[in-house]
Amino acid sequence: MELILRRDWPLLDRTIGRLYDGEEWLCYTCEDVVRKDDPSTPEDEGKKVWGKTAIPTGVYDVTLTYSPKFKAILPELHKVPNFTGIRIHKGNTEDDTHGCILVGQTKDVSGVYDCKPALDALITRIKIALWKGNVTIKVG
Repeated sequence: MELILRRDWPLLDRTIGRLYDGEEWLCYTCEDVVRKDDPSTPEDEGKKVWGKTAIPTGVYDVTLTYSPKFKAILPELHKVPNFTGIRIHKGNTEDDTHGCILVGQTKDVSGVYDCKPALDALITRIKIALWKGNVTIKVG
């Protein structure tokens, strides 16, 4: 299974996107802003700003693991450069992300909503896909 996260609406303090399973639309997403590297400060290039930076574009393996913070089994992205503990979970705005990906069935310029049904459906889909093989997410 290849999930695809398309970052469609970059805003000042959040990024709203859409999540697909191949070409099938699944839900909306909300992340922190995508960090633009500043050529005047090359020493900071690619560095994470805690609680304010979206993960870098790339392809990451996804598994379902227990999150002590959320006390639930959630999708976890692996080998994200400069980040640890990146998950897909419920939440509405960039204040809830801390680098993670939020999912919801509806959206507006502030964030995503109707998060529980979107996350439940995604977890079910990932469980089935993991029985058959690997799950990846292409972020970009």
